[in-house]
Amino acid sequence: MNSLRKQIDNLRKENQVLQEKLESFNVPNVLLKKLFEIIVRVPYRRVFNKKYKQLHKYDINYQNKTFTPYQLSYKSNPDNNAPVVIHLINNFKTGGASRIVVDIAEHLSEKYKHIVITQYNPTPQNYEGITVEEYPKVLTNKQIRKIIQKYNPSIVHIHWGTKWNINTSSWNWYYPFCNFLNRTEIKIIQNINIPVIPFFFNKNKCKYIFVSNYVKDLFSFLNEDNSVIYPGSDYQLFNQDYYQENESKNIGMVYRLDDHKLKKESIEPFIAAVKLDTDINVHIVGDGKLKPHFIKRINEEKLKNKFTLYNYISYTDLPNFYKKLTLFIAPVFEESFGQVTPFAMNMGIPILGYNTNAINEIIQDETCLVKTGDFESLSNLIVEKINDKEFLKKKSVFNKTKAQKFSLPKMIEQYQKIYN
Repeated sequence: MNSLRKQIDNLRKENQVLQEKLESFNVPNVLLKKLFEIIVRVPYRRVFNKKYKQLHKYDINYQNKTFTPYQLSYKSNPDNNAPVVIHLINNFKTGGASRIVVDIAEHLSEKYKHIVITQYNPTPQNYEGITVEEYPKVLTNKQIRKIIQKYNPSIVHIHWGTKWNINTSSWNWYYPFCNFLNRTEIKIIQNINIPVIPFFFNKNKCKYIFVSNYVKDLFSFLNEDNSVIYPGSDYQLFNQDYYQENESKNIGMVYRLDDHKLKKESIEPFIAAVKLDTDINVHIVGDGKLKPHFIKRINEEKLKNKFTLYNYISYTDLPNFYKKLTLFIAPVFEESFGQVTPFAMNMGIPILGYNTNAINEIIQDETCLVKTGDFESLSNLIVEKINDKEFLKKKSVFNKTKAQKFSLPKMIEQYQKIYN
């Protein structure tokens, strides 16, 4: 097994080297460059710029009047002369990876100045009170050098969120910056926030931080500085008393409704549960390309009166949503951590879902999970547990105790040590 693991490790590194060589073959001579500029690049730029304007105009939050951007609240006044940390992240939208950046910036502002460099910063900006620079196009070495010279960072903290594929726009965006950093002496921290292979840096210059043991065990490089830091949750905000018996039977979830974690089939356990127990009501927070399909399925089953679909809800308003729920449901097909589950845990809400990737590592109870994709078993489990008052009481206490492993102070303490 160790021999196989070593072979995989070497192949991953060789793949990166081959990609670097491929890049060198893609450099055309001067004449071809000029020809390319005239025939392709000028019209391409027009199309690209138009596409990004449309993205900003269409951004889901832009049309959602109830959405309020999160305003960073610093624990101490930021020192403009402090060492700079650049956070490199492909998008700075509401989500787990962006939240790690925000939490670090809020709590480590006394010793470090934080700058965000991103490929996509939505309109309106989802997080306000931090310097954000958007570079939608692939950065050239000249542009990267200007950014480094402008901020002179002591650390570049990469929030790696892309699959290793030259055809992926996020990969193409990260790659030149990482490649540039590989030739510098700048200290590097790389968060691997989804189940993917990290960028490999030479000379043991990078600290690789994984958001769960599941991701670390599967994707870490051998003999490197690998560790796990769970994303921290603000339990002063996400907190309520233990479960108290009531007559409501509300189930729900909070996710971006895209195919990153969910699939079209993720709506099925909710539909099946409502059919089995007509007292159950469903509340779903989120938006994305899966939402029209969810609405279509709900309408097909004539269950519109049993479902309430929200858009995005502001971070500070989320706890009030959680208070509606008797059960939190996680019908995910991919999960590297999922901060929405610790939120529910510390509010004493039981979590049921698919036994996918890191889910059991978080909730620490396999009896609350079923085989991934088996929506009928999940719906049966929902109906069973929502009618089991003793289970709801015991699981409430269990979850609040286990949730402390994922507290915000614990996460900040670990990052403080690494930054220092």
